[in-house]
Amino acid sequence: MKKIVIIVASIIFILFILNFYIFYGKTDLFKFPFNSEVWGNASDWVLVIGTILSLLLIFRTIEIQLISNNYQKKLADIEIFKHIESIKPIIELKGTPPKYPSQVSGIINTNYWLILIENELSDLTLTAIFSTQSEQKYITSEKSIFFKGEKINIACDVFINTNHFSDYSFSIEIILNYRDKDKNQYRHIIKMTKPRPNIQSENFHQQTLIKFN
Repeated sequence: MKKIVIIVASIIFILFILNFYIFYGKTDLFKFPFNSEVWGNASDWVLVIGTILSLLLIFRTIEIQLISNNYQKKLADIEIFKHIESIKPIIELKGTPPKYPSQVSGIINTNYWLILIENELSDLTLTAIFSTQSEQKYITSEKSIFFKGEKINIACDVFINTNHFSDYSFSIEIILNYRDKDKNQYRHIIKMTKPRPNIQSENFHQQTLIKFN
């Protein structure tokens, strides 16, 4: 705002100088020395200058207030973020390596579970998708309250049928919806992919706050 006041004042001053030069001597307004009947006396100018200074002080006060409000808002946003982080549920997928069939066709035995590492949550809905090249299986579950340290078993046996070792891919996709203790709503996606029996699995987590109360 200070820059705007300076720019406006500079433009007005420049326009006054230009008009004074162009119309000098043509009217009583543009004569030097200034005509007091046109320009007023000292008390009039004191009043004008006082008014201008008052306006500048008002503008400066508004500017300082806006800066202060923005600063307070940033501080409030930081505190809100810290609070959300402190109560955000932390969930991990645990388990043992799946047992593949000894032949090219058979059942992959899985043993996985979700464990709540930090904080608590509520209104949990869960959909787990177990996939191979041959089959997809779904597991659904709901839990009203889920406390720190609790587990949810999501083990499932999936059929696989392939003539090529490279097709022994196996994956789990888990879609979770839940609320933290302040009723903020989350959508959480966990993916685990195992391309081959002798290759370490690849994991993906995406936790998104979709509704803030």
